[in-house]
Amino acid sequence: MDEHGVFAAVEKTAETDIKTESDNTENDISLSIDNGSSAAIRPASNTKYVLVPIATIGCGKTSLSLALTKLFGWGHIQNDDIPKTRGGAGRKFCEAIVKSLSNRRVSIADRNNHMKRERAQIFQDMADLLPTPDVKYIAMHFVHNGLVGKHEVRATTLRRVLVRGDNHQSIRAASDGQRKIAGIMDGFLHRFQPIDMSQSPDKEMFDLVINLTVNMSLKANLTKIIDAIMSKYPPLILERPSEQELEDAIKYAREYRPTIRKIMSAKDNIRRPMGRQQTTLSFKPAGRKTPY
Repeated sequence: MDEHGVFAAVEKTAETDIKTESDNTENDISLSIDNGSSAAIRPASNTKYVLVPIATIGCGKTSLSLALTKLFGWGHIQNDDIPKTRGGAGRKFCEAIVKSLSNRRVSIADRNNHMKRERAQIFQDMADLLPTPDVKYIAMHFVHNGLVGKHEVRATTLRRVLVRGDNHQSIRAASDGQRKIAGIMDGFLHRFQPIDMSQSPDKEMFDLVINLTVNMSLKANLTKIIDAIMSKYPPLILERPSEQELEDAIKYAREYRPTIRKIMSAKDNIRRPMGRQQTTLSFKPAGRKTPY
């Protein structure tokens, strides 16, 4: 089946295939380091790599992306920076990824990608824009069941988003209030489709799946990604970062302030420049700090 066939098959089943969780999650977790192969791969010098988060709001995908970019100089394309166009923001997103790969080997496709049809869209458009077999996709899969069920994921991510306040591209937690924000986030959780390497598009798309735990610290998930990539593709990370380098990258990610605002609503997504002022957060969880 070619990429267009994969995308068509996913679109056909997208509305009926949204289920609470995949029956194959335990098998997915076993893929967290080498995707079923213990042999390290020495990629050709012209091979390109795209890291694809599979996440919901508040999982930490952008913080991880920023830290990886700081450490290794990889490309980082944020979907929230792509303006809405008549031709489709998804296509523009992939065009930006391809441009990023023109002068580097690795780029991060930073959006939720929480539904199969979103992953299929990346796979199809990237095949159209960069028609070469030398593109490998690495999934940063935030597990939403198993040891951490959706209820705990919801509690963890909602707490993080509320603590962040208005310092988010698509969520204005301090201004809009907890009820509205929880409603938006619940929609993403309901639609979340985990990696399933027995079905399209995941089985055709991903060369490596790295399973991440939502309620673990940024440093723990960052280290897991680095270990997995060093194990499977040694030339991509020639030297393990020092503890100080890790701490500096984490500090960089935490201090990041977005410059473009994407306001999410039921009707439309509107992007506008962000002001410098930050609204003071009224919600403060007692006795707990967000790890991200």
